[in-house]
Amino acid sequence: LTVTLVSHRAPTPPADRSYGLRDVFSRGLKRVTLCFWIVQELLAVHLPVLHNHFAAHHIEVHMFASGWFMTIFSSLNTLPLASAARVWDMYLTHGWSAVFRLVLTLLKRIETELGLRVAAAEEGVSAGAAKKRSRVDDFSATLELLHRMPTRIVSPAATLVDEAFD
Repeated sequence: LTVTLVSHRAPTPPADRSYGLRDVFSRGLKRVTLCFWIVQELLAVHLPVLHNHFAAHHIEVHMFASGWFMTIFSSLNTLPLASAARVWDMYLTHGWSAVFRLVLTLLKRIETELGLRVAAAEEGVSAGAAKKRSRVDDFSATLELLHRMPTRIVSPAATLVDEAFD
């Protein structure tokens, strides 16, 4: 019986197919901490306007992205189930680079959301009207937007994933 159980145990993934999930929950959360640093660097290079907005409001990546990396977007508070399933497909196929591509895509959409307020202010719209157009004018509103992604940002799933991999 013991020989049968040992011989039928689940195979371990080959070294080149390790997904690094063990490090996500290891002591010190090594993978998550690394992910925060990588996103911070990606923001500075690819989305400098959003990077500056976060800096101006003292928003750090760990404040909004912990759940993204610890669940690989499977928390229903972030993405609809269809989107989360597509993300996992891409993660299992491409590894962590797929997660970072999605993070950049989501943050690019957030930057666009922030840009609506900026554009409205530049067009001479009153400050009150500009605030009504966008809820992302301060620390708490920006974090709320990052934690509770509106449907217009995360849907449809195919578009979100396609945009991440263009």
